[in-house]
Amino acid sequence: MVVSLIYMLLFFNRGWIPQDEGVLGQQAVRWLAGELPHRDFHETYTGGLTILNGLAFSVLGTDALSLRYMLLAVALACLFSVYFIFRSVLSVYKTAVLTLVTLAWSFPNYFAGLPSWYVITFWCFGLYCLSKHDGIISSQKEPSSRGGAWLFLFGVFLGFSVLIKINGIFFMAVAVLYLCHLASMGSPRPLDGIEHPSRLGNILVVFIVLAFLGCVFWIFRLMPTLGGFYFLFVPNLFISLYLMVRIIKNGGISNLESRKLLFRCCFVFGGFFVTVLPFLLYYLHQGALVDLMFGLFVRPVQRVLGATYPFPGVRGTLCGLILPVVLVAGILKKGEKIDWLIAWLMGVALSGVLIAKGNSVLQGLSFFSVRTSGPPLVVTLCLLLMFNPKGWSAPVMHRLFLATVSLSVASLIQFPDAYVIYFYYTAPFLLILFGYIGALSFSWPRSFIVFCGFLLLFPPIVLTSVEQFNYVPLGLPCASLLVPEEAEKIYYPLVKRIQSLTKQGEPVFSGPDCPEISFLSERPNPTGILYEMLEKKEEVEADVLSVIQNGGCPVAVLNLQPGYSVPYSQNVMNELKRRYKRFEKYGHFILLHNDMAGGK
Repeated sequence: MVVSLIYMLLFFNRGWIPQDEGVLGQQAVRWLAGELPHRDFHETYTGGLTILNGLAFSVLGTDALSLRYMLLAVALACLFSVYFIFRSVLSVYKTAVLTLVTLAWSFPNYFAGLPSWYVITFWCFGLYCLSKHDGIISSQKEPSSRGGAWLFLFGVFLGFSVLIKINGIFFMAVAVLYLCHLASMGSPRPLDGIEHPSRLGNILVVFIVLAFLGCVFWIFRLMPTLGGFYFLFVPNLFISLYLMVRIIKNGGISNLESRKLLFRCCFVFGGFFVTVLPFLLYYLHQGALVDLMFGLFVRPVQRVLGATYPFPGVRGTLCGLILPVVLVAGILKKGEKIDWLIAWLMGVALSGVLIAKGNSVLQGLSFFSVRTSGPPLVVTLCLLLMFNPKGWSAPVMHRLFLATVSLSVASLIQFPDAYVIYFYYTAPFLLILFGYIGALSFSWPRSFIVFCGFLLLFPPIVLTSVEQFNYVPLGLPCASLLVPEEAEKIYYPLVKRIQSLTKQGEPVFSGPDCPEISFLSERPNPTGILYEMLEKKEEVEADVLSVIQNGGCPVAVLNLQPGYSVPYSQNVMNELKRRYKRFEKYGHFILLHNDMAGGK
């Protein structure tokens, strides 16, 4: 934990995506001012993170750095849970190494207080709860009530993740499918007719599996590309197929296991509703429950339709076959020759990373061998669990299935934006599966060291050798961050000019897709819109025209290079020209005002 803290302190205040800092900061400031997310402004997430960020501002000061201090504490808690997940199957030294590997592939790569980091943290807490429950079930030494407590706690963490971001609900599938696996493995094929399969139990499990697959297919339909099919649908398809085959092979689910399944699911859903219900009741009390539902389930569809980022192409995807082949060779190996081969292959990869400089082909090959290894690894393990050539016991199969389904479901967080940062969100679950495979199949005297060396050293090498920016302090009171020098040259004079033209409390209109302007200038946003890409164009422009024509904004900022939204129509541009007579250029921004003493 000390090493992890020191390592994160090297990166935690460096780098930014201005829009992200603006959204997080502006939402928290508006909540502190008494506004309710989804009702008074268009909250981009569920709302829990806005409240959490507001509390951080009230305690640590209104500064983007305050949100990163809070994330620093959350990251340490996440790594603590990852440590104990590894520790349940590995020695203390291997656990420590793999925990540091998990750190290197996660938070430092983009240390901003985005909701997905919190979602992943709660998912890691939940996975730890399920691993503890699995340990109790496997040992049969502790009362079942203790196991129920861990399931309830999983539901609590699941609820917290949903309060941060709605896609936190994905991880519900991990618990339910894991419990279905326990039920299918706990009812051996009846030979004497004493314990008959439960027709209702079989129908329930089949319904759960098909419902899960249907939800994944619905997600894929919103992103109907070959990459979406391969990375999102295929892994979860094989998870579903494996469970169906397991039920058939085991002769169905007994009445006893059906009752246990329902009883265990009640613990999970109980913990979930205990967490989420107060939030819903608060919105009901405020008369804003409809606004909440609209913001959670209707408005996000606009984002999917308006902005997606594709998965890696064919060449990057083919690189992902390397690690599954190596790891499966380790599972099925006979003798030390395979272990030497694995060590040699990973040694070559590690040497390539150490030698390569910049964006070389070799570094790309090394990175994508990890980045795209999830789907083939999930498919391969599902096939191994299906046919069980190693004769694994039920506890071993439970453990492997839990790690496999966690990675498969966690991959859904990459929908609909498969940026590299979204892979870093899923990396902890990929590494947990690596650790489980190693614990259950490898002796790993040589290959483990070289393999972990590659995984541990690659991210910091890339972070330091592929440095594209000269970072400098932004110099603004509400953003004590180190940002690229080019950004500082734009934002610092722009914000200072806005502050010189306006008084505290006077609104500043800015758009499209630049919520950071309001936050950095410490001036209120006169609209409820933060990101235009989340809204319908006609509604956005009607709101913009209303604000401009009202004349309540002495200053407006026009973003000439919006990240996702299309530029404003000519009608809006004409109204801006009519309302404001002075124009100043700051990088890709135009500052509009009527101060006769400045501008041109």
